[in-house]
Amino acid sequence: MENKALNLPQISQEEKLIAKSIEKSLGKRPKFFIHRDEPTDPVYVAIGRVGDSPSHQLTALATNGISNYPLFASDGSGYPDTRLELVGACETDQADEFEQMIFFSGRTIIKQKWFCAPGTFLSNAVSRFGKFGDMQHLYFTTPFGFDGFSTESFGARKVSWLSPVPVSSAEVQFARENSTEKLEEAFEENDVDWFDLKRASIF
Repeated sequence: MENKALNLPQISQEEKLIAKSIEKSLGKRPKFFIHRDEPTDPVYVAIGRVGDSPSHQLTALATNGISNYPLFASDGSGYPDTRLELVGACETDQADEFEQMIFFSGRTIIKQKWFCAPGTFLSNAVSRFGKFGDMQHLYFTTPFGFDGFSTESFGARKVSWLSPVPVSSAEVQFARENSTEKLEEAFEENDVDWFDLKRASIF
């Protein structure tokens, strides 16, 4: 996967507006990097980084480019309500790996037309990038720990934000047997550190 400084000659007006919104929400101008499967692949996802955000020793990462493409519902039909971008954070020394996980999520949404919505899981999106103890998959939820990442219109494009967080296989199984609402309640009861890619599973 290619990872280089953002230097594209044709950035859409929507992307410019999204970049400004990310900067305003995070309180600092992010440094954007372009990710592609191959250097000549026309499909790309820009990911912006901001250090010490949303707090000290954390790094925030936000996408800009997934919403260039339609979001598809689970039945394969176009999802007309909104398009999607991702925002999350992790411990600073885990940011390189988390950035790859976010790109993998974005390219799966775009290329595989995967319907990413609150309460969905992306299998092996953590473990494919290294050994992270109990954490193996990504869970997508409404952004927390950030201000300003709500559904918003950028030009003619309506964009919603989701946050990917690491989860274990046991936590995924618990959600399937109970509900994602019960899983999030269990996270709160156990004071889970969402930002640690190597945290212990609560089950």
